[in-house]
Amino acid sequence: DEDVTATFTNEKKKGSVKIAKKTMYNTPGTFTFRAKVWKGEGANIEYMDLSDQGATDVSGEEGIYEFTLDNGKDKTFNNIPLNYKYEIWEMEKEGWELVSINDDEEATKAEGTIHGDHTYSYTFKNEGPIIYPTEEKKVTRTIHFTYIKKNGKKVKSNLVQEVTITRTALELDPETGKVTKWGPWSSATFPAVKNPDKEAGSGWATKDVAPALTINGPVEVKDVYIVYHRTDGAGSDTGDSNNITTWIAIMAAAVVIALAVIIRRRRNNQ
Repeated sequence: DEDVTATFTNEKKKGSVKIAKKTMYNTPGTFTFRAKVWKGEGANIEYMDLSDQGATDVSGEEGIYEFTLDNGKDKTFNNIPLNYKYEIWEMEKEGWELVSINDDEEATKAEGTIHGDHTYSYTFKNEGPIIYPTEEKKVTRTIHFTYIKKNGKKVKSNLVQEVTITRTALELDPETGKVTKWGPWSSATFPAVKNPDKEAGSGWATKDVAPALTINGPVEVKDVYIVYHRTDGAGSDTGDSNNITTWIAIMAAAVVIALAVIIRRRRNNQ
């Protein structure tokens, strides 16, 4: 039977066997096994379903024990009597392939005589493709804007740009599944910026610019500073020099009108 992966005869007075299961790359998976323990041919063997993954005391009881093992778990059968035989069957594979027995990649079945306690370690791998993890990081660039008005008042605002870079693992540790080698980081570009503040409207000028910037990894990006100056005659707040000029003009016109009225009245009284 191709599912029988081990056949042993115990020649220790009270022997034990531990069945351990692991997977390559530490991939999660649950497997079903059977362990047949019996005296020899013609024995009356009872089938037993074991729900626990701990230790089972055989103590002379013949039986077929079926149990499941999660990745990294094991099952121990203790007190196997002298001259008892036991077989280990690999049951439900469900897309998994047996890679090695006791780290021997050439072994698909083991048999012989055991004179002491024995650990029987299975290593499986998934027949599907290996999934290599991807790591991503976000990198930011801050642009600081300063708007200088005609009266010297400064208004400041910031723009934070963000890009995402990624890399994919190239090699994994077969035992733990941890990444042992990463591929290169992807590149990402911060777009160029000159005047993102649409509410500023016209009448602002600057010689500064935040150029487009391409990065190829999680580097530290320097802040950029852009200063705007008011160029037209419009004022945007009370106390602006243009507003003062307008106020003076209005007052002067009022004085002229008042003087004209006084002169007219004097003429009428003459």
